Amino acid sequence: MESRAQKIAMLGPYPPAIGGIATNIQNLIKSPLSEKFTLLKFSTMSKKCGTSEYSQEKMYAKICRVFLELLTYVIFLQKDSPQLVHINTSFGSWSFWRDSAYLLMSKVFRKKVLFQIHGGKLDEFWDHSSYLIRLLIKKILEMPEIIAVLSLAQKKPFDETGFDDKVKVVPNTVDPRRYQNQGSYRAKFGISEDCISVLFIASLFIKKKGVMELLNAIKLITPEFRNVLFIFVGGGVEEPAMIEFSQRENLKKNVKFLGYLSDDEIVQILNSSDIFVLPSYSEGFPLVVLEAMAAGLPVIATSVGAIPEIIEDGKNGFLVRPMDHITLAERVRGLVQNEELRKKIGNNNIKKIKEKYDLKIVARIFEYCYETILSGNHAH
Repeated sequence: MESRAQKIAMLGPYPPAIGGIATNIQNLIKSPLSEKFTLLKFSTMSKKCGTSEYSQEKMYAKICRVFLELLTYVIFLQKDSPQLVHINTSFGSWSFWRDSAYLLMSKVFRKKVLFQIHGGKLDEFWDHSSYLIRLLIKKILEMPEIIAVLSLAQKKPFDETGFDDKVKVVPNTVDPRRYQNQGSYRAKFGISEDCISVLFIASLFIKKKGVMELLNAIKLITPEFRNVLFIFVGGGVEEPAMIEFSQRENLKKNVKFLGYLSDDEIVQILNSSDIFVLPSYSEGFPLVVLEAMAAGLPVIATSVGAIPEIIEDGKNGFLVRPMDHITLAERVRGLVQNEELRKKIGNNNIKKIKEKYDLKIVARIFEYCYETILSGNHAH
Protein backbone atom coordinates (compact mmCIF):
# COMPACT_ATOMS: atom_id res chain seq x y z
CA MET A 1 0.00 0.00 0.00
CA GLU A 2 2.91 2.31 0.67
CA SER A 3 4.08 2.42 -2.99
CA ARG A 4 0.48 2.96 -4.17
CA ALA A 5 0.60 6.33 -2.38
CA GLN A 6 3.57 7.40 -4.50
CA LYS A 7 2.30 9.77 -7.18
CA ILE A 8 3.77 9.91 -10.68
CA ALA A 9 2.77 12.87 -12.86
CA MET A 10 2.57 11.77 -16.53
CA LEU A 11 3.19 14.83 -18.72
CA GLY A 12 2.56 14.69 -22.46
CA PRO A 13 -0.19 14.75 -25.08
CA TYR A 14 -3.54 13.10 -24.33
CA PRO A 15 -6.47 12.28 -26.61
CA PRO A 16 -8.00 13.79 -28.62
CA ALA A 17 -4.39 14.68 -29.51
CA ILE A 18 -3.08 11.99 -31.85
CA GLY A 19 0.32 10.46 -32.56
CA GLY A 20 2.72 7.89 -31.16
CA ILE A 21 3.54 9.71 -27.90
CA ALA A 22 -0.14 10.10 -26.97
CA THR A 23 -0.81 6.43 -27.71
CA ASN A 24 2.23 5.29 -25.73
CA ILE A 25 1.22 7.32 -22.65
CA GLN A 26 -2.31 5.87 -22.83
CA ASN A 27 -0.80 2.38 -22.95
CA LEU A 28 1.32 3.07 -19.84
CA ILE A 29 -1.66 4.46 -17.92
CA LYS A 30 -3.55 1.21 -18.63
CA SER A 31 -0.50 -0.89 -17.71
CA PRO A 32 0.33 -2.62 -14.37
CA LEU A 33 2.08 0.64 -13.37
CA SER A 34 -1.35 1.89 -12.28
CA GLU A 35 -1.46 -0.90 -9.67
CA LYS A 36 1.87 0.18 -8.16
CA PHE A 37 1.62 3.98 -8.38
CA THR A 38 -0.98 6.72 -8.56
CA LEU A 39 -0.59 8.02 -12.12
CA LEU A 40 -1.64 11.65 -12.55
CA LYS A 41 -2.39 12.98 -16.04
CA PHE A 42 -1.22 16.41 -17.16
CA SER A 43 -1.48 17.42 -20.81
CA THR A 44 1.44 19.53 -22.07
CA MET A 45 0.24 19.79 -25.65
CA SER A 46 -2.68 21.24 -27.54
CA LYS A 47 -5.60 18.87 -27.99
CA LYS A 48 -5.05 19.39 -31.73
CA CYS A 49 -1.49 17.96 -31.55
CA GLY A 50 -0.70 15.77 -34.55
CA THR A 51 -3.23 17.44 -36.83
CA SER A 52 -2.59 19.85 -39.69
CA GLU A 53 -4.43 22.57 -37.73
CA TYR A 54 -1.85 22.24 -34.93
CA SER A 55 1.08 22.37 -37.37
CA GLN A 56 -0.24 25.68 -38.75
CA GLU A 57 -0.60 27.34 -35.32
CA LYS A 58 1.22 30.69 -35.11
CA MET A 59 4.26 30.94 -32.81
CA TYR A 60 2.80 33.74 -30.65
CA ALA A 61 -0.33 31.62 -30.09
CA LYS A 62 1.84 28.65 -29.04
CA ILE A 63 3.85 30.78 -26.60
CA CYS A 64 0.68 32.25 -25.02
CA ARG A 65 -0.88 28.78 -24.72
CA VAL A 66 2.23 27.27 -23.10
CA PHE A 67 2.58 30.20 -20.67
CA LEU A 68 -1.00 29.67 -19.46
CA GLU A 69 -0.46 25.89 -19.26
CA LEU A 70 2.69 26.42 -17.14
CA LEU A 71 0.66 28.46 -14.68
CA THR A 72 -1.83 25.60 -14.57
CA TYR A 73 1.09 23.22 -13.99
CA VAL A 74 2.25 25.23 -10.94
CA ILE A 75 -1.22 24.83 -9.43
CA PHE A 76 -1.15 21.11 -10.33
CA LEU A 77 2.22 20.60 -8.58
CA GLN A 78 1.02 22.34 -5.41
CA LYS A 79 -2.39 20.65 -5.34
CA ASP A 80 -1.46 17.06 -6.32
CA SER A 81 2.15 16.96 -5.01
CA PRO A 82 3.60 14.18 -7.20
CA GLN A 83 6.83 12.60 -5.94
CA LEU A 84 8.09 12.08 -9.50
CA VAL A 85 7.37 13.74 -12.84
CA HIS A 86 7.57 11.71 -16.07
CA ILE A 87 7.91 14.19 -18.96
CA ASN A 88 7.36 12.91 -22.51
CA THR A 89 9.12 15.00 -25.15
CA SER A 90 11.09 14.81 -28.41
CA PHE A 91 13.98 16.62 -30.10
CA GLY A 92 11.65 18.84 -32.07
CA SER A 93 12.63 22.49 -32.43
CA TRP A 94 9.47 23.47 -30.52
CA SER A 95 8.61 20.49 -28.30
CA PHE A 96 12.03 20.16 -26.61
CA TRP A 97 12.09 23.78 -25.46
CA ARG A 98 8.44 23.74 -24.36
CA ASP A 99 8.99 20.57 -22.32
CA SER A 100 12.25 21.92 -20.92
CA ALA A 101 10.13 24.68 -19.34
CA TYR A 102 8.10 21.94 -17.60
CA LEU A 103 11.36 20.28 -16.53
CA LEU A 104 12.69 23.56 -15.10
CA MET A 105 9.39 24.23 -13.29
CA SER A 106 9.46 20.70 -11.83
CA LYS A 107 12.96 21.30 -10.50
CA VAL A 108 11.96 24.69 -9.03
CA PHE A 109 9.41 22.72 -6.99
CA ARG A 110 12.08 20.11 -6.13
CA LYS A 111 10.49 17.24 -8.01
CA LYS A 112 12.43 14.22 -9.26
CA VAL A 113 12.14 13.82 -13.03
CA LEU A 114 12.25 11.08 -15.64
CA PHE A 115 12.71 12.86 -18.99
CA GLN A 116 11.62 10.59 -21.84
CA ILE A 117 12.72 11.58 -25.36
CA HIS A 118 10.59 9.89 -28.02
CA GLY A 119 11.60 11.35 -31.38
CA GLY A 120 14.74 12.81 -32.92
CA LYS A 121 18.43 12.30 -32.14
CA LEU A 122 20.68 14.33 -29.87
CA ASP A 123 23.51 14.56 -32.43
CA GLU A 124 21.23 16.06 -35.12
CA PHE A 125 19.69 18.49 -32.62
CA TRP A 126 23.20 19.35 -31.35
CA ASP A 127 24.63 19.91 -34.85
CA HIS A 128 21.93 22.45 -35.67
CA SER A 129 22.58 24.48 -32.51
CA SER A 130 25.00 27.31 -31.74
CA TYR A 131 27.66 27.05 -29.03
CA LEU A 132 25.49 28.88 -26.47
CA ILE A 133 22.44 26.75 -27.29
CA ARG A 134 24.57 23.61 -26.87
CA LEU A 135 25.57 24.77 -23.38
CA LEU A 136 21.89 25.30 -22.59
CA ILE A 137 20.96 21.83 -23.93
CA LYS A 138 23.71 20.32 -21.76
CA LYS A 139 22.39 22.13 -18.66
CA ILE A 140 18.84 20.95 -19.39
CA LEU A 141 19.95 17.32 -19.82
CA GLU A 142 21.78 17.49 -16.47
CA MET A 143 18.51 18.28 -14.63
CA PRO A 144 16.52 14.98 -14.79
CA GLU A 145 17.48 12.00 -12.65
CA ILE A 146 17.00 9.61 -15.60
CA ILE A 147 16.71 10.23 -19.33
CA ALA A 148 14.76 7.53 -21.17
CA VAL A 149 15.24 6.97 -24.91
CA LEU A 150 13.52 4.48 -27.19
CA SER A 151 16.43 2.74 -28.88
CA LEU A 152 20.17 2.02 -28.94
CA ALA A 153 20.43 4.29 -32.00
CA GLN A 154 18.99 7.13 -29.93
CA LYS A 155 21.21 6.34 -26.93
CA LYS A 156 24.53 6.35 -28.82
CA PRO A 157 24.89 10.18 -29.14
CA PHE A 158 24.20 10.52 -25.39
CA ASP A 159 27.04 8.07 -24.67
CA GLU A 160 29.37 10.14 -26.84
CA THR A 161 28.35 13.37 -25.05
CA GLY A 162 28.99 12.02 -21.55
CA PHE A 163 25.42 11.30 -20.44
CA ASP A 164 25.64 7.50 -20.74
CA ASP A 165 25.34 6.94 -16.97
CA LYS A 166 21.83 8.41 -16.72
CA VAL A 167 20.33 7.28 -20.05
CA LYS A 168 18.12 4.16 -20.14
CA VAL A 169 16.67 2.47 -23.22
CA VAL A 170 12.93 1.89 -22.80
CA PRO A 171 11.16 0.92 -26.04
CA ASN A 172 7.66 1.83 -27.09
CA THR A 173 5.01 -0.68 -26.15
CA VAL A 174 1.70 -2.13 -27.28
CA ASP A 175 -0.93 -4.24 -25.56
CA PRO A 176 -1.12 -7.36 -27.78
CA ARG A 177 -4.48 -8.32 -26.25
CA ARG A 178 -6.10 -5.47 -28.19
CA TYR A 179 -5.17 -7.17 -31.46
CA GLN A 180 -6.16 -10.73 -30.58
CA ASN A 181 -9.45 -12.43 -31.46
CA GLN A 182 -10.40 -9.57 -33.75
CA GLY A 183 -12.57 -10.39 -36.72
CA SER A 184 -12.29 -8.79 -40.14
CA TYR A 185 -13.84 -5.34 -40.57
CA ARG A 186 -13.34 -5.25 -44.32
CA ALA A 187 -17.01 -4.61 -45.06
CA LYS A 188 -16.95 -1.57 -42.74
CA PHE A 189 -14.05 -0.01 -44.64
CA GLY A 190 -15.26 -1.03 -48.11
CA ILE A 191 -12.52 -3.61 -48.68
CA SER A 192 -13.50 -6.71 -50.67
CA GLU A 193 -12.69 -10.09 -49.12
CA ASP A 194 -10.81 -11.37 -52.17
CA CYS A 195 -8.22 -8.56 -52.38
CA ILE A 196 -4.82 -8.29 -50.69
CA SER A 197 -4.78 -5.18 -48.52
CA VAL A 198 -1.55 -3.16 -48.13
CA LEU A 199 -1.78 -0.57 -45.35
CA PHE A 200 -0.02 2.75 -44.71
CA ILE A 201 -0.76 4.83 -41.58
CA ALA A 202 0.61 8.27 -40.65
CA SER A 203 -0.77 11.06 -38.48
CA LEU A 204 0.47 13.49 -41.15
CA PHE A 205 0.94 12.86 -44.88
CA ILE A 206 4.21 14.67 -45.51
CA LYS A 207 7.05 14.00 -47.99
CA LYS A 208 9.40 12.57 -45.37
CA LYS A 209 6.89 9.76 -44.73
CA GLY A 210 7.74 8.50 -48.23
CA VAL A 211 4.18 8.91 -49.51
CA MET A 212 5.17 9.70 -53.09
CA GLU A 213 7.67 6.81 -53.19
CA LEU A 214 4.86 4.52 -52.10
CA LEU A 215 2.57 5.82 -54.85
CA ASN A 216 5.34 5.34 -57.41
CA ALA A 217 5.77 1.77 -56.14
CA ILE A 218 2.01 1.23 -56.49
CA LYS A 219 2.26 2.43 -60.10
CA LEU A 220 4.76 -0.39 -60.76
CA ILE A 221 2.71 -3.07 -58.97
CA THR A 222 -0.89 -2.52 -60.07
CA PRO A 223 -0.54 -3.49 -63.77
CA GLU A 224 0.56 -6.95 -62.57
CA PHE A 225 -1.83 -7.37 -59.60
CA ARG A 226 -5.35 -6.02 -59.97
CA ASN A 227 -6.46 -7.63 -56.69
CA VAL A 228 -4.16 -5.49 -54.50
CA LEU A 229 -5.67 -2.55 -52.60
CA PHE A 230 -3.42 0.10 -51.02
CA ILE A 231 -5.05 1.84 -48.05
CA PHE A 232 -3.91 5.22 -46.72
CA VAL A 233 -4.97 6.17 -43.18
CA GLY A 234 -4.37 9.73 -41.95
CA GLY A 235 -4.20 13.04 -43.78
CA GLY A 236 -2.15 16.17 -44.24
CA VAL A 237 -0.48 18.60 -46.61
CA GLU A 238 0.52 16.02 -49.25
CA GLU A 239 -2.91 14.41 -49.50
CA PRO A 240 -4.22 16.57 -52.42
CA ALA A 241 -1.06 15.78 -54.45
CA MET A 242 -1.40 12.08 -53.57
CA ILE A 243 -5.03 11.97 -54.72
CA GLU A 244 -4.16 13.89 -57.90
CA PHE A 245 -1.30 11.45 -58.65
CA SER A 246 -3.51 8.38 -58.12
CA GLN A 247 -6.14 9.83 -60.46
CA ARG A 248 -3.61 10.84 -63.13
CA GLU A 249 -1.95 7.41 -63.10
CA ASN A 250 -5.29 5.51 -63.10
CA LEU A 251 -4.69 4.04 -59.64
CA LYS A 252 -8.12 4.91 -58.21
CA LYS A 253 -9.30 1.27 -58.21
CA ASN A 254 -6.20 0.22 -56.28
CA VAL A 255 -5.89 3.11 -53.83
CA LYS A 256 -8.25 4.02 -50.98
CA PHE A 257 -7.98 7.06 -48.69
CA LEU A 258 -9.78 6.49 -45.39
CA GLY A 259 -8.83 9.75 -43.61
CA TYR A 260 -8.25 9.81 -39.85
CA LEU A 261 -9.47 6.85 -37.80
CA SER A 262 -10.02 6.43 -34.06
CA ASP A 263 -7.71 4.20 -31.98
CA ASP A 264 -10.25 1.36 -32.10
CA GLU A 265 -10.64 1.77 -35.86
CA ILE A 266 -6.84 1.63 -36.27
CA VAL A 267 -6.93 -1.80 -34.59
CA GLN A 268 -9.80 -2.82 -36.90
CA ILE A 269 -8.06 -1.71 -40.11
CA LEU A 270 -4.82 -3.46 -39.03
CA ASN A 271 -6.82 -6.65 -38.51
CA SER A 272 -8.40 -6.21 -41.93
CA SER A 273 -5.05 -5.90 -43.75
CA ASP A 274 -2.37 -8.27 -45.07
CA ILE A 275 0.80 -6.15 -45.32
CA PHE A 276 2.01 -2.95 -43.63
CA VAL A 277 4.36 -0.41 -45.26
CA LEU A 278 6.23 2.60 -43.83
CA PRO A 279 8.72 4.09 -46.34
CA SER A 280 9.78 7.11 -44.20
CA TYR A 281 12.97 9.11 -44.79
CA SER A 282 13.49 9.34 -41.02
CA GLU A 283 11.86 7.89 -37.90
CA GLY A 284 12.50 7.61 -34.20
CA PHE A 285 10.77 4.53 -32.87
CA PRO A 286 7.48 4.29 -34.82
CA LEU A 287 4.77 2.87 -32.59
CA VAL A 288 2.67 2.03 -35.64
CA VAL A 289 5.24 -0.63 -36.63
CA LEU A 290 4.70 -2.38 -33.28
CA GLU A 291 0.93 -2.12 -33.77
CA ALA A 292 1.20 -3.73 -37.21
CA MET A 293 3.38 -6.52 -35.78
CA ALA A 294 0.92 -7.10 -32.92
CA ALA A 295 -1.81 -7.55 -35.54
CA GLY A 296 0.32 -10.20 -37.24
CA LEU A 297 1.27 -8.20 -40.33
CA PRO A 298 4.59 -8.46 -42.16
CA VAL A 299 6.22 -5.02 -42.26
CA ILE A 300 8.07 -3.37 -45.13
CA ALA A 301 9.88 -0.27 -43.84
CA THR A 302 12.96 1.85 -44.42
CA SER A 303 16.16 1.14 -42.49
CA VAL A 304 16.06 4.42 -40.51
CA GLY A 305 16.02 5.29 -36.80
CA ALA A 306 15.18 2.34 -34.55
CA ILE A 307 13.42 0.37 -37.29
CA PRO A 308 16.43 -1.97 -37.89
CA GLU A 309 16.33 -2.76 -34.13
CA ILE A 310 12.66 -3.79 -34.46
CA ILE A 311 12.57 -5.41 -37.90
CA GLU A 312 15.02 -8.19 -38.68
CA ASP A 313 15.18 -8.29 -42.47
CA GLY A 314 13.51 -11.43 -43.81
CA LYS A 315 12.17 -12.48 -40.40
CA ASN A 316 9.81 -9.67 -39.34
CA GLY A 317 9.40 -8.17 -42.80
CA PHE A 318 11.79 -6.36 -45.11
CA LEU A 319 14.01 -3.29 -44.88
CA VAL A 320 14.53 -0.99 -47.86
CA ARG A 321 16.55 2.18 -48.41
CA PRO A 322 14.70 5.51 -48.14
CA MET A 323 13.49 6.95 -51.48
CA ASP A 324 13.94 3.59 -53.25
CA HIS A 325 10.48 2.97 -54.73
CA ILE A 326 11.74 0.18 -57.03
CA THR A 327 12.94 -2.07 -54.16
CA LEU A 328 9.84 -1.10 -52.20
CA ALA A 329 7.70 -2.35 -55.10
CA GLU A 330 9.73 -5.59 -55.30
CA ARG A 331 9.26 -6.30 -51.58
CA VAL A 332 5.51 -5.65 -51.75
CA ARG A 333 5.28 -7.83 -54.86
CA GLY A 334 7.11 -10.67 -53.10
CA LEU A 335 4.68 -10.67 -50.16
CA VAL A 336 1.61 -10.27 -52.37
CA GLN A 337 2.64 -13.40 -54.28
CA ASN A 338 3.45 -15.51 -51.22
CA GLU A 339 0.63 -16.04 -48.71
CA GLU A 340 2.65 -18.64 -46.80
CA LEU A 341 5.50 -16.15 -46.27
CA ARG A 342 3.02 -13.49 -45.10
CA LYS A 343 1.64 -15.87 -42.48
CA LYS A 344 5.08 -17.03 -41.35
CA ILE A 345 6.37 -13.47 -40.88
CA GLY A 346 3.09 -12.45 -39.24
CA ASN A 347 3.45 -15.23 -36.66
CA ASN A 348 7.08 -14.20 -36.04
CA ASN A 349 5.87 -10.66 -35.34
CA ILE A 350 3.15 -11.69 -32.88
CA LYS A 351 5.77 -13.75 -31.02
CA LYS A 352 8.32 -10.90 -30.96
CA ILE A 353 5.78 -8.40 -29.62
CA LYS A 354 4.88 -10.73 -26.74
CA GLU A 355 8.55 -11.37 -25.92
CA LYS A 356 9.95 -7.84 -26.18
CA TYR A 357 7.35 -5.06 -26.52
CA ASP A 358 4.42 -6.34 -24.46
CA LEU A 359 2.90 -3.69 -22.18
CA LYS A 360 3.71 -5.73 -19.05
CA ILE A 361 7.39 -6.05 -19.98
CA VAL A 362 7.90 -2.33 -20.70
CA ALA A 363 5.88 -1.38 -17.59
CA ARG A 364 8.37 -3.39 -15.48
CA ILE A 365 11.26 -1.36 -16.94
CA PHE A 366 9.53 1.89 -16.03
CA GLU A 367 8.69 0.53 -12.57
CA TYR A 368 12.41 -0.13 -12.05
CA CYS A 369 13.29 3.40 -13.27
CA TYR A 370 10.68 5.02 -11.02
CA GLU A 371 11.78 3.06 -7.94
CA THR A 372 15.45 3.78 -8.67
CA ILE A 373 14.72 7.52 -8.81
CA LEU A 374 12.42 7.53 -5.76
CA SER A 375 14.94 5.59 -3.69
CA GLY A 376 17.72 8.01 -4.63
CA ASN A 377 19.88 5.28 -6.20
CA HIS A 378 20.04 6.88 -9.66
CA ALA A 379 23.34 8.00 -11.17
CA HIS A 380 24.56 11.52 -10.44
